[in-house]
Amino acid sequence: MRFFNPTFHEGINITVRRGGKEYVNETEFGNYVYSHESDPIGFMYIEFCWQMRFVDIENEDIERQHDAQCRNIDGLYNRMTQLYPGFDAREIVTILAFKFTPFAENYVFPSLS
Repeated sequence: MRFFNPTFHEGINITVRRGGKEYVNETEFGNYVYSHESDPIGFMYIEFCWQMRFVDIENEDIERQHDAQCRNIDGLYNRMTQLYPGFDAREIVTILAFKFTPFAENYVFPSLS
């Protein structure tokens, strides 16, 4: 899975993707994680995912968003319109809860705050 801003914190991270999709772990370690311009930087292990209309997302649903700028609905909407031209808030999105395991041994997880 590719990330525009590949910053992750310890424990559960959240990402929101356009469309109603079922995501599964492709290996026992999860799925490869890529930045928007790199080779794989780690694995994401999907804990669970669910679909809903974007307008029904509440701030509590995204408080563990991996990207600090997207931990409130306004910031997330701005990012969605940036990444998905023509995005409409009435669309169905998929919310993924996952844990990130970096490949780099010296990776430092930033604070969730």
